[in-house]
Amino acid sequence: MCEIVLESPNKLHKEQAKAFVQEFSGELINGGCGIEQISNYDEWLQYLDKVIHNIIHNRVPSYTYFAVRNNDLKIVGIVNVRCYIKKQLLITGGHIGY
Repeated sequence: MCEIVLESPNKLHKEQAKAFVQEFSGELINGGCGIEQISNYDEWLQYLDKVIHNIIHNRVPSYTYFAVRNNDLKIVGIVNVRCYIKKQLLITGGHIGY
């Protein structure tokens, strides 16, 4: 049985992240904090840092993690965990995006 672990995105994930995004063929990736819209992975990492520190307007602080399969280190999912939620997120989102 293979295990899946949650890992904070970092520079070591760059190529795997690109492959993960390509599998979605431009579709929205829920919980991805906009990863499908990026052209520069390093800028996306900087964006995630701003989200964590509540610098982005109209966003709540949150942490994004890759779900990584242990046996081949492939990214098989992405999850966004929100530290708190606003009223609208109670209706449309919740504490976790995936």
